[in-house]
Amino acid sequence: MSTILDTLARSTDYLDYGVIIADNQYKITRINDKARQLLGVQGEPTDLHEIASVLPQHTQFMEHVIHCGPNRLTCNFGDLDVHESHLSVYLSPIFDEQSKLLGRLLSIHDKSSDQSAKLIPALVHELRTPLTAVRGNASLLQEDFSQLFAEEVPRQLIGFVRSGSEDVLNMVNSILEMARLEDGRATFDLQVVQIGALITEAVQPLTVLVQQRNLALSVQQSELLGYPVVGDPAKVREVLTNLVSNAIKFTQAGSITISLAASPTMIEVSVTDSGAGIPPEEQASLFGKFFQTSNNPLRGDSSKSTGLGLYITKLIMHHMGGDIYLKQSTLGQGSTFSFTLDIATPERQAAMQQQLTDQAQGVKHVKLPDQASDSTQPKTKKWPWLK
Repeated sequence: MSTILDTLARSTDYLDYGVIIADNQYKITRINDKARQLLGVQGEPTDLHEIASVLPQHTQFMEHVIHCGPNRLTCNFGDLDVHESHLSVYLSPIFDEQSKLLGRLLSIHDKSSDQSAKLIPALVHELRTPLTAVRGNASLLQEDFSQLFAEEVPRQLIGFVRSGSEDVLNMVNSILEMARLEDGRATFDLQVVQIGALITEAVQPLTVLVQQRNLALSVQQSELLGYPVVGDPAKVREVLTNLVSNAIKFTQAGSITISLAASPTMIEVSVTDSGAGIPPEEQASLFGKFFQTSNNPLRGDSSKSTGLGLYITKLIMHHMGGDIYLKQSTLGQGSTFSFTLDIATPERQAAMQQQLTDQAQGVKHVKLPDQASDSTQPKTKKWPWLK
């Protein structure tokens, strides 16, 4: 057994959740007491087929065990009722430093006792209703009852209430979306769509802001705009909107260009700006949670910038089986951010149907990055069941 698996095995008895480690032949090399308790397993199970017999049949557990390693995927089996417990089960491949596949890791969490993870999303959700009411009432006063406020100061105060409530509501919505993506509750309406149509829909609402900033926003004409891709239209628009909005925010003068490139199986969408650029020492951290660059004009104002935008786009793209990364950036000259979507080949459409079936059964996949890569480089990818 490798040193990595040995180290993992030694640490399992000190964890408050269940852990099962198996080698590439699916033989169990370690199962801790917590896993036995949660799954109701007696004695020493010898391989993952025995664990599969305990889990609900609809999870198709062994099929995911087989596919998750070669395809570098983690699998979230969602909420499962097993042996009088309400569990969340995660399956992940184990790799060494050279990206050699060593085995599988199964972690089992007791959802019924995991109240702390639910606390912040629950509190944030409770904030959304009163914030929506504040924003709505402020908008009503500003738009329909402005004649009641003859003086400028009350009008300004109402405007501050409206804009402030919108900023905080946007922050609340971002935290809720992040929580859904992180714990696997987010659903994806995967479809075959034309990438050009999604770009047009995402860019249109931003044209007024671009004009106000005296910037030029263009979409590079290409036959690739008509290519069919696989993705959730709303989520793809969200990613595009985030990248273009960031480009507008960091570009004082010049242009923003959206361009496309293709490989045999993927479309790469790039957003290039002529803005401030990103310091080299910060580039590897761009997609981290709550990270804000040092030249962010909104840094320090958490009501307007939470540092969650790029982190959320990364979660979205990984859930859709794509990738997102900083392609290049030079201080004082601008940056290019890119993301990838699968071309809707017959094989990919078949895989999409399998994804939707799995999602309906509560199984979610997340693509793992290559061991040696970071947020500044594209990752190679291959979808499960896609030959």
